[in-house]
Amino acid sequence: MYFQPLFLVNTMLVYPKRSTTAQNATNRLNQMYQGREKGFTLVELMIVVVIIGILASVAVPKFSSLIIRAKVVGAKKILNQIIHLERTYFMTHEQYQSFAMGQDQADIGFEQPDNPRFTYGFTVDAGDPSNASIGTAIEIGDINANGNDDIDGLTLTLGGTQGTVGSDISW
Repeated sequence: MYFQPLFLVNTMLVYPKRSTTAQNATNRLNQMYQGREKGFTLVELMIVVVIIGILASVAVPKFSSLIIRAKVVGAKKILNQIIHLERTYFMTHEQYQSFAMGQDQADIGFEQPDNPRFTYGFTVDAGDPSNASIGTAIEIGDINANGNDDIDGLTLTLGGTQGTVGSDISW
């Protein structure tokens, strides 16, 4: 490679300094990557995606079980409300008022909730109405996500005995 002299110093020719091959390669790499230092590598992004996937696989089942429990707690509150309304009605009328699943009972002041997850009913046992009469909540659809079409639900008697319909929902 031939270099042109830049200038003469005391009649000596001064040539530009030649850099070594390693310095040339380093300089070229520095020039190539200048301005690219503000991003993430593909490996870093993939690690983040894997971590998010692991966290999601742990969190989703826990979140689902919390949702199911919240729905069951709602059914328990409504069953307790039915029992309270029946007892109040009994004090003034000396009888309990039965109603079919999914029906409102205006006499005791009970209306089925809007957008229910359960359907509610109350059955009076003529033989022992104060203990054996039973309020029932049956799931609409598969709220407990057990994947089967079995009827699952809760029962509550006037005597306070808690029970279940099916085996997948419990008090």
